[in-house]
Amino acid sequence: MGNMKSEHELVYDWNTVDWESQAIRPIEFDDETLRDGLQSPSITDPTIEEKIEDLTGTAEKMHNVFSKFNEQMARMITFLEALKSKEEELKQREARIVEYERRMR
Repeated sequence: MGNMKSEHELVYDWNTVDWESQAIRPIEFDDETLRDGLQSPSITDPTIEEKIEDLTGTAEKMHNVFSKFNEQMARMITFLEALKSKEEELKQREARIVEYERRMR
């Protein structure tokens, strides 16, 4: 337990900064979105086994989502194919009506 850090070392208190004396310098970003470190003092670092379990569960859920998405896409394609077929049928009917009207003149 000798390696435990104090709260002061873990949590940066922005309220204690003397902003007046801070030099103006360019803004830099350090994206730590995917880092595997401490995000908050209350967050624990899961074991490798727990991480694997989480990723496996996420992959299974994504598979289910994509399966449902694929089912919906298949239904949409079937609907659009039926609609295209009806459109062709309507074009043929319209052509016959136009031909009939032309003959009747």
